Amino acid sequence: MPSKCGFCNESSWEMHLESPTGGTQQLVFVRCSACRAPVGVLPYHNSHAKLEQMDRDAQEAYRLTHGALASMEESVRGVILYLQRQAQPNDWNS
Repeated sequence: MPSKCGFCNESSWEMHLESPTGGTQQLVFVRCSACRAPVGVLPYHNSHAKLEQMDRDAQEAYRLTHGALASMEESVRGVILYLQRQAQPNDWNS
């Protein structure tokens, strides 16, 4: 036996996304599709927005990592050149 609305006795339901007045996040109201009486409220998980934010965060992390690696590579090359010069015999000491 399907659930029935306590206000109008209908058994048809819908989900409605809404931002309450003064609220900062959206909620999903489960309500009767006939009289619109709410019977439950669920938090709204905006997966698309979360995925977009994760993508932006990943791109920023890649940019920072790439820059740091390039800087480290340049430093290592400098150390290698220095060590190579130190390993070569000096012509003026011969």
